[in-house]
This record gives sequence, C-alpha cells and structure tokens, in this order.
Amino acid sequence: MQRRRNNLMVFDTETINDCGHPLVHDIGWVCLDKELDIVRKRRFLVAEFHQLGKNLLYNNEFYSQYSKEYHLARKEVDILPWKDIRDILLADMRQCKISTIAAYNIGFDYRALSTTESFFNRGLNDRFLKVVDGKTILDLWYLACSTVLDTDEYRKWCEENGAISEKGNFKTSAESCYRYLFGNDYIEAHTALSDAVDEARILKYVVDHCKGDFTYGLQGQPWRLVQRKER
Repeated sequence: MQRRRNNLMVFDTETINDCGHPLVHDIGWVCLDKELDIVRKRRFLVAEFHQLGKNLLYNNEFYSQYSKEYHLARKEVDILPWKDIRDILLADMRQCKISTIAAYNIGFDYRALSTTESFFNRGLNDRFLKVVDGKTILDLWYLACSTVLDTDEYRKWCEENGAISEKGNFKTSAESCYRYLFGNDYIEAHTALSDAVDEARILKYVVDHCKGDFTYGLQGQPWRLVQRKER
C-alpha cells in the first residue's frame, strides 16, 4: 500500500500476566501530525493495578526489574481507572483526527488492549475495540525490518556490537534498531511514553530516509526478513 500522509498515533504498553493474555498497567501514546511532528503526549498508570492490585504487579518478574522506577512514577504520572484511560485515548484519536495507529510489534500491543478491555468489561462494552479496529494499523517492527534493518550494513553492525540472539539471529528489537540508527549508548526505558516517543523517532527516520510504499496491517514474524544475508 502507498504511504499515507494522515495523522497518526504511536502507542506503547507495558504489561503484566503472560504474553498470551497481557494486561496493561502502563500505557503511553503520542499523536503525530502529517509531518510526523508530535502534537500531543500522554501517559497513564492503570489504577486497578497500581492502587488496588499491587500483588499482581510485584508477582510479575518483568515488572519487578523496574519497580523502583514505577514507585517514583506514581508521584508524577496520572493514575486512572482503565475506563477513564480508554475514554481519553478515544478522545485523543477523535480530536487529533487519527486515522492510523502504530507500534513496534503492534500485534502484541493490540492484543494487550483487547485483553485488558475484556478483563475489565467482560466483553460487555466493545465500543473501544470497534474504534481501534477501524483504524489503519502500521507495525513499526515490520517497517524497520523491511527497510533499515534488512541491509548488510545492519547485519555487520549486529556482529560488531553483539546484537545477536542466543539462537544466532540478528536482533530486531526496537532497542537494537534505535541503537543502530541513533547511537550505541541507548538503553530502552521500558516505560510506555518514553518508548512511544522513541518508536515515533524510528518511524520518522524511515520516512525521511527510505523510499517505497509501506505495508499496513498485522505482519507475522518480521524478524525473519533480516536473517537473509549474502553468501
């Protein structure tokens, strides 16, 4: 599909529970205009977890690595019930005239939204999911893997910088992509708004430096694109 010069939202979620049924406890998003400049930023912690269900947080191995950062964040970030966060997200989509939503590995973040909505509303209120379903989806992971990461230059960089997985594959995470494009000292924050801002920067880089049309929609296993190399 051709590139679309529409207003776009890049979002990120941090979750608890297993990968098959992730529950959002931290969500952030940025709204971008047609020039991909940020016009609005949001971040919220989900009150049902950060105020009422802290045992669910602290029993999560990934969350425990960042518990100190989140303890500080509770003093600076709005903590709201999921239904209020969801309504603000919908309002921002409407007010900023968002037609495309994007995330790095959007399949996971999309599943997190769906699972969290079902968890809190028992499937009784699907207005939120219908609005999300109506947007064009852009997977920034696939976008990166099909452009800036599918090069011999990137594969050489991976070999020189240890960006190789335990199974011997070239890494294609947002952190690896960002480090390759903008500097080796980068460490992904793993907090929702910060990650969304960084992913929006990756998107802008690809738009500014790569030619060709974009592929929209959910794409499976984009990391495989990067494993090709000349023999």
